[in-house]
Amino acid sequence: MLTGLFPSEHGRQWPLAGAYPRVPTIADLLERAGGSFLMLSGNNLCGPPLLPLRDDQVRRPHDRRRLTLGLRRCLCGLDYGSQAILRAVERMAAADELPDLLVLHLQEAHHPYLPPPRGLDLAARARYALGHLAYYLGRRAQAWEFAARADERAWADARARYAACIRYVVGIAEGVLRAYDRAGALDDTLAIVTADHGEHTGEHGLADHQASLHEELLSCPCALIAPRIEPDTVLPGRFQHTDLLPTICAWLGVPTDGWRPACEALDLLDPVNAHGHAHTFAEWAAWGGEQRAMLQRRNPSYDLAPLDRDLVTVRSDRWKLTRGSDGSEALFDLRADPRERHDLSAREPEVVGELSAELARWTSAVRAHAAGHPPDGDVTAVEARLRELGYT
Repeated sequence: MLTGLFPSEHGRQWPLAGAYPRVPTIADLLERAGGSFLMLSGNNLCGPPLLPLRDDQVRRPHDRRRLTLGLRRCLCGLDYGSQAILRAVERMAAADELPDLLVLHLQEAHHPYLPPPRGLDLAARARYALGHLAYYLGRRAQAWEFAARADERAWADARARYAACIRYVVGIAEGVLRAYDRAGALDDTLAIVTADHGEHTGEHGLADHQASLHEELLSCPCALIAPRIEPDTVLPGRFQHTDLLPTICAWLGVPTDGWRPACEALDLLDPVNAHGHAHTFAEWAAWGGEQRAMLQRRNPSYDLAPLDRDLVTVRSDRWKLTRGSDGSEALFDLRADPRERHDLSAREPEVVGELSAELARWTSAVRAHAAGHPPDGDVTAVEARLRELGYT
């Protein structure tokens, strides 16, 4: 959302190696127009130099050493920052200090899916504390290690906890909207509730939110709340995260001069665009040797080697084609097979050919765009920040 570009266009994919190229972010576009921007994040990784933002554009309520955070979660029932973020929004709203664009990044639904305790429920606090203690100390709590050992009952329990975490985050979002409403700011505000990715909870034998382009990861909720949007309105088309930047800029009346995406981006609030994209795209960049080795050490029972490949995918209204750098290819009929269990690539060569042409066009466009925007920044600063946060 910050750049309105695909990861390969701006050169940053997990494990966040390299520096950002010289492309404007939504914060840059807003500030050029005389507006203000702020991100509040519960993830202590989400800030410069890992994001293309300045220090004054990001606040992380729990921007402390990981050991301190772990102890406070185990001993005090501390969540991943959402309650602190909500209190910060309430203070800004009461003081009439809300920025023109406020981005909230809530982290509670992240693995290990432990719903934060509410109030003074001592039993809930004990479960939360012990769950985090097990997560920090035990290999079995790591996402892929859990996948290697879990049976269906264990997965069902994980899904229930994940759903409880989602409800917690939704409650925080509702609290933010109430704070805007009390301040009289909701009448001219566009609120977007979405996610950066989905989650694997046992589907296809996978865990976490990496190494896959299945619909469990790609199909993200997106709700838009604004005065001119009728309740229960549903846009029937397909949209992408890259559509959020032009949607927000159009709502705020912010010019997008200098922002040149390789592929078409749509304003979700423009009725002309309600049909969405004819084809949507996604990509995953392999971990790389060092990152995979670290994950493998933490998850010794799960063989990660077969998953260490680049992936790209394209989908139309009905069909989805996914290709890997290892030569793999799979075609799914999402109408008849939404869980992507049956590869039809051998039976539908014409569909494969059509989607292959679209995928080649998109790949060529984003690669050419990336080549025209050289990186800008200090790679060593990024690496130093990762080491500071405990990553190797």
